[in-house]
Amino acid sequence: MNPNKDARGWRGKFAALAPSTNTIVQPDYDDLRIPGVTNHYSRIYVENIDVTDNASFKNLTDRIAASVDDAVRSVLTCEPDYLVMGMSAVAFYGGLDGALAFRDRLAAKAGIGVSTGSLAVAEALKRYGAKRVSFLSPYFPDANREVARFLADCGFEVVRDECLRCPSPVAIAQVPVERCREVVARLDGADVDAVVQVGTNLSMLHYAAAAEAVLGKPVIAINAATYWHALRAVGIEDRIRFRLAARTLLRGRREAALRDGGSATGCTTGASRGVLSVSPIVRHPDESQDDVSDVASGWWLRLPSLRAGRGIDRAMF
Repeated sequence: MNPNKDARGWRGKFAALAPSTNTIVQPDYDDLRIPGVTNHYSRIYVENIDVTDNASFKNLTDRIAASVDDAVRSVLTCEPDYLVMGMSAVAFYGGLDGALAFRDRLAAKAGIGVSTGSLAVAEALKRYGAKRVSFLSPYFPDANREVARFLADCGFEVVRDECLRCPSPVAIAQVPVERCREVVARLDGADVDAVVQVGTNLSMLHYAAAAEAVLGKPVIAINAATYWHALRAVGIEDRIRFRLAARTLLRGRREAALRDGGSATGCTTGASRGVLSVSPIVRHPDESQDDVSDVASGWWLRLPSLRAGRGIDRAMF
């Protein structure tokens, strides 16, 4: 082994930033981590304040933005290769220009490449050829308008959106998957090419894969998009698959399960709802789609790779 390579992170060391109140980014990124890549977390200090309206939500995101530099400075001491931003609201503010400015400021501060959730989601949608999208968030209406503005700047039409208006940062992680399922069912439709979830403390990584299998279209969880973007940006082409081992069989038509009250997460319909066991397995980059027939495909598995070193800029949209 090259003595200059990290013993565990010999393919890359990721600096992962998230608000101190966030309890979802770390386990999500760890679920997506592949051999030879290590995640090194730094907390963006913010208090778990009450959030009741647009103004208090903006106050929360302003506090987070003010603490970002200290978190970057701290994690740089481990000499990471790349920075993965596990905080999304601020990354959408100001449209595409604001998102690029936020990314560029972080990159200049860190001296390494940066993946943000906003630009990663846009890149994922572009790779799919999606034009008409819907999205959900744990935010308040003004923040949703910022997300819609960003998506419009990138060339996407927002057909529908919902904000959950979570009452505090910690409360975001307490949203049950049943509520996410209900919202996704309302957001879906024949007029939508893809459904997007933003808000990194909202747990939808595993549910998005199951929902995609039912809806037959991309359901993009922001944490999956951001981590995929980071892997591809540093030239790592491995694919991750989530093995869906349902305790009960899917009953009825798959396309009706989500809309008629069935649990996509449990792969059941009606009152008999099972629990879905999900575990990540790593596939060799050359392994064909048919080689693992009992694995449901999360959207991030099928996306083409980013060219190494290729940044995202306005010209791509």
